[in-house]
Order: sequence, then C-alpha cells, then structure tokens
Amino acid sequence: MAEYVKFVDEANVQDSSTLVRAAAQPITVNQESSEQADIIRDEDSSRWPPGNYRLVVYCAGSGTLRGHLGIGDDLRVEAFPPCSVDGTTGVVDLRVAEQTSDLKVIISSAGPVEAAIAYQLQRQ
Repeated sequence: MAEYVKFVDEANVQDSSTLVRAAAQPITVNQESSEQADIIRDEDSSRWPPGNYRLVVYCAGSGTLRGHLGIGDDLRVEAFPPCSVDGTTGVVDLRVAEQTSDLKVIISSAGPVEAAIAYQLQRQ
C-alpha cells in the first residue's frame, strides 16, 4: 500500500487553480455488496464565490469509487473508472451560479476497495 500512497501523492500536484488539496490516504473497504460506503467526507462552511469548480480524485490500487461535490444547494455525483495499480483519475465538475457556503466533498465506494486516494478541489 505504501507504493500506492507515494504514487497518488506525486500525482496530486498543487497548481494555481488548486483551492484545497488532501494528501493520499490508504483505504480498505471490505464490503461485498453494491451498497455505497463513504470513505472520505470533508466539509467546509466557508463562503464560495460563483464559478466553475472541479473535484479531481486520484486513486491507485483496486476498487470502484464515486465522487460527490456539493457547494451550497448544488450537488454533482460522478462514477469514476475503477482504480488501477497504474493510477486512475476521476473528475466531478460543478457550476455554482451565486455566492454560497457549505462545501462537501465525499468519496464513496461501491464494493470492496484497497487503494490510496487523494483529491484536490480546483476553481476553473
């Protein structure tokens, strides 16, 4: 798992559009059903100006993830390609029409996961 954490942290490079960056976490979910389990849930009550936001999720290992990006009353959920040993990137884009508060980033699993996961929120 250590090699997956290192790989994902190296992929999760902060640039000028990055607002929030979460370092890689090793995650293991032993769940055989297709029910969803939240494996990362971060919230922030700051004010968020109108604009286009992008959640970028990096994953290395195995399993299937979904990304949930919510700002104010706007919410978008996307299914990502399965995690792989060579690394996978998933993206959720969200347009916010007016200034609001309450950011929610949720990364959930559908079934078993054994992977390192990192993310960043960008303003486009």
